[in-house]
Amino acid sequence: MIELPIAHTVFTTLAFFRTWGIHKFHIVWDPITGFIALFFIARKLPSNNAGNIFYSLINSYKMASACFKQAIKIYLLYKTKTKGQVCLMREFILLIILLHTEYIMIRILFIFLIFASGVFISANQNPYFDSGQRYQLKLFAKNKKDRSFISNFLHLDSIDGKYVYSTVNQYDFKQAQKYLSKYIVSTTTLNLTKFFPPIDFGHEYPSGDERFHTYKEVVKELNQIGKNFSNITTRFSLGTTVTGRDIPGIRIASKKSLKENKQLPGIFFVGAHHAREHLSVEIPMMMIKMLVENYSKDPKIKQLIDTRDIYFVPMLNADGAMYDIEGRQYKFWRKNRSLNSKGSFGVDLNRNYPFGWGTGGSSKSEGSDIFMGPKPLSEPETIAVKNFIDSHKNINILLSFHTFSELILYPWGGKNSEVGGRDQKVFETMAQTMAKWNNYKPMKASDLYVASGDTCDWAYGDYGIFCFTFELSPSRSAGQKGFYPGAGIIDKVYNANIKPILYLIEKAGNPYEVIK
Repeated sequence: MIELPIAHTVFTTLAFFRTWGIHKFHIVWDPITGFIALFFIARKLPSNNAGNIFYSLINSYKMASACFKQAIKIYLLYKTKTKGQVCLMREFILLIILLHTEYIMIRILFIFLIFASGVFISANQNPYFDSGQRYQLKLFAKNKKDRSFISNFLHLDSIDGKYVYSTVNQYDFKQAQKYLSKYIVSTTTLNLTKFFPPIDFGHEYPSGDERFHTYKEVVKELNQIGKNFSNITTRFSLGTTVTGRDIPGIRIASKKSLKENKQLPGIFFVGAHHAREHLSVEIPMMMIKMLVENYSKDPKIKQLIDTRDIYFVPMLNADGAMYDIEGRQYKFWRKNRSLNSKGSFGVDLNRNYPFGWGTGGSSKSEGSDIFMGPKPLSEPETIAVKNFIDSHKNINILLSFHTFSELILYPWGGKNSEVGGRDQKVFETMAQTMAKWNNYKPMKASDLYVASGDTCDWAYGDYGIFCFTFELSPSRSAGQKGFYPGAGIIDKVYNANIKPILYLIEKAGNPYEVIK
């Protein structure tokens, strides 16, 4: 004979494995599994108690499922520092008590308490809930008009002739099925639910990619450089992320020159607007190291550091970047980690700048990977960039590192027109010159597709800063290797971009020199 509390425990264990082991974060309750489990347990229980036992076990199963659902839901809230830890502990305490009580009144009381806490709100009913699944879409887009239409729903990862590729979350996949069905050629499901662990395994890259910098490693290395090369560097914080991380930056400029000159012409380098683009952190980190280590060895480097004010922020979206590798598994995460109003996470930082915000190539739906945010500059990361530019009027050039496709992009991105005049000639001349060294394709950003609210349109449109986007290697990819090409590619990409970056630092003195 199986005692009733033991039956409760067995049944609750089955509920847990159904909730966690099969669906993981999809969090659905399948009554068929429950009745199958009930059948095997009830067979070993006295028949005269069958009615009460049936009710009791079903109740235990529902309660256990609800508790686990709530626990996972609260865990997600806890990850964004929204006081979820206390709620999480409360739910597990309630669960433990539930498993050891047979008194109906206590059970009813717990039902009331948990119901009042919102336990019976199923996560799978929320269209914005991220199940962890990703989909690789291949779409037919015969021209820029088609690409721009598609970009209102999806980010286009790469373009190959008349085909475009996009890795999307579950929400964007449903949007694509609804609005872009005539463009979809093929779909590959990337089931990443196993990549969403219930506990924090720490922030380290998957095996083989440990050379990429974690947030802590970026901070540690910049601090060490600031200490070792104090005559030409100054550590600074650009601001803070959603979860309160400092956004680490470093200034490279001869302190002697800064004393002698009221202001030096400046340039600003920024990486990792998008979480999954980890290579965009490595290139600025390697350039920082190369510049400071060669100041006393290379006359050209010394001349640049003595006459320029150089700023690097290698990892703007630290929260998103570290979430993308949590559990040592990549998640194709793009946005930051803001908790949105309907329960989803993240805003696309490169759609959140105010110039031309929301005029195309972005989404108003918070579940989308290209969610523009509830308003321009809604995110602390983009506010930090704006505040920095506002307080550094000497910035003449900005370079934003992204991946991938091997492109050099310049405004406009949010509209089809050119900037015109001599500024157009400056953009074209500089992009074409740099392309000779890194073999990237130079082009106006909107020639790919229209995307509004991005960094470069804002920097040039509101401040007149000559802004470029480097879409780093690989050139194109229809799979995971696009965003996650492996650590073996780092040196190749760095070497290809040394001359272009030094060229930008040099021309920050007066960009118009390139057309004289």
